Amino acid sequence: QNLNPARSYIDQFSYFQGNAFLRPQFTHALETRYALKSGLFGSLAANYTRDLLSFLVFATDGNQSYRTALNIGRSTGYTVTLGWPLTVMKGWQLQTNWLANYNYIRFDYEGRVVQI
Repeated sequence: QNLNPARSYIDQFSYFQGNAFLRPQFTHALETRYALKSGLFGSLAANYTRDLLSFLVFATDGNQSYRTALNIGRSTGYTVTLGWPLTVMKGWQLQTNWLANYNYIRFDYEGRVVQI
């Protein structure tokens, strides 16, 4: 449906229109994990996405707008995960997790480079 350029009306003020020129979004990802017998574990992950696909809304005549899919740029992300079990009492155990995530997105919008 994202490639279909026909309009799909949502209501009298807005519609969705596909983009026949979309390119596929590709993500390259790498992750490494390590676990100990005690239940403690950790992981490091990184990913890079090119031709990032996003949905944008544009204004048209009057008070109408339309939504379409575009390849807006690229993104990079990093994740660190740590986890360990905690024994509350006999027969009760909690799994505690800590997660840190960083994402960086760069794209061109109306001739300007935007970095998030």
